[in-house]
Amino acid sequence: MPDILPSFYNAGNATVAAGGTAVTGIGTLWAGNVYPGDLWGTHKGVGVRILSVNSNTSITLAYPWTGPAQTAAAYEIGITADTARMQGTTREMLEQLKNGVLSAFSGLAGAADKIGYFTGAGTMALTSLTAFARARLADTTAAQAYAGLGVIPDGSLPDRLKYLGSRGAEYPLVDCDSFRENGWRYINNTTLNIPTGFPGGMLLAMSQEGNQTIQIAWSKTNLKTHIRVRPASPPWGAWREIPSDVSALWLSILALTTTAASRSALGITATGDSVVTAANVGAARTAIGAAALAGAAFTGDVSTTGLLSAKASILIGGSANGKHYWYNSSNVYVGEIGVGVVSGFGNSIGFYNNVGGHWNFNNNVIIYGSISKGSGTFLIDHPLDPENRDLAHGFVESPRYELIYRGTARLVGGHAIVDIDDTSDMTTGTFAALTTNAIVTALQNQDGFARLKPSPIVDGAFEITCEDASSTDLISWVVIAERNDAFVKHMDDNCDAEGRFIPEREKEDA
Repeated sequence: MPDILPSFYNAGNATVAAGGTAVTGIGTLWAGNVYPGDLWGTHKGVGVRILSVNSNTSITLAYPWTGPAQTAAAYEIGITADTARMQGTTREMLEQLKNGVLSAFSGLAGAADKIGYFTGAGTMALTSLTAFARARLADTTAAQAYAGLGVIPDGSLPDRLKYLGSRGAEYPLVDCDSFRENGWRYINNTTLNIPTGFPGGMLLAMSQEGNQTIQIAWSKTNLKTHIRVRPASPPWGAWREIPSDVSALWLSILALTTTAASRSALGITATGDSVVTAANVGAARTAIGAAALAGAAFTGDVSTTGLLSAKASILIGGSANGKHYWYNSSNVYVGEIGVGVVSGFGNSIGFYNNVGGHWNFNNNVIIYGSISKGSGTFLIDHPLDPENRDLAHGFVESPRYELIYRGTARLVGGHAIVDIDDTSDMTTGTFAALTTNAIVTALQNQDGFARLKPSPIVDGAFEITCEDASSTDLISWVVIAERNDAFVKHMDDNCDAEGRFIPEREKEDA
């Protein structure tokens, strides 16, 4: 006896929101048991058509659920009979066939190497589909398609890309201004807007998508090449000749049959002939009476309007004090550097600016000796108006090489130990090695009025004692010392043998 198909499915539980279209199953096996067209919700006396069965536990309704919401509750799906399902499917197919597509297709008379195509709504016709076209449609890569197409025949190319013999549209080109496509054209001396004196030849145009065009004209008659450019809008730029390695002079020289005739055509003198025939650089210098610049000595002035470059050294002076002179772009003398400049001393190098300007250095300057000056400042951009103003401070001067250290210390039980090296971020022992005659010059109580007393500085440290033995006040301190390093003792002309600064001295003789 044949199986009787069930009229409903209700295994497991289901959840659906009021007005929702998504139904979630729990313990359900909807895939294979429920199909689109079946009716969800017959357990509530209504039925909403199922649009799709997504999985064993998910279905989508064609319309919003009109019943109440339920969560993991019993449910029932009404199974639509196969006859009703087939009738619905048939109706859909008939609706689709109303547009005349099937009727138009059935009206075609098939034939070899033909394929149907639509000529309008509900109308079709046949067109040829050759074996070559079918093969190109079957190609799976561009390489296969190119191989199948083969070499493009010359006759299929546009005139601007063809071989330019005596054929082609507009031969020769009437007007160079009109040719802006990529390609070649033949031009002669009747073509308009050619280079001045151009006898005829080839014209190459290269266009950048209509924005800019470059034309190059070349003549085999005089071997000259010209170029011009046209921007997106007129006019064209002027023709300019591109320098050629082969000029008329060289062509005439190449036609000569003897070396002497070639040298004569070039205007080479007897001296020049010696240079041309020289076996090496030394022989060529000898021919013109020139000394090698490597190690050359000049007893007079050396002047150049270009760059004078030396890969080693330039020695200036000897019989007289050597100097460099500088002139600005208006040929006005502005300054010099040299022996005895400013000071007049033969053992010093000076800098001099004739127009009251400055010697400017845009990077760090390191001086390994001492420096003497008339005055000194720092000069920086003003922190409040760096675009419009500068800020300057003068140096603190003294008849000694004095060093200033300062800081703060917090008292503990009325005492504090200050390690100058530690507070100054120096290695332990640096202060003691660097200085002499060190003394605490100031102690200032920042929190109270109790008096303070410093101890002597020993090994870079000193003690602060407050008269209030319980004080925890913050104390600021200042220490001043003199330099006592090897440089001021042995290499600084401003100091005596003990390293003490000499504030007064006799002037040197010029």
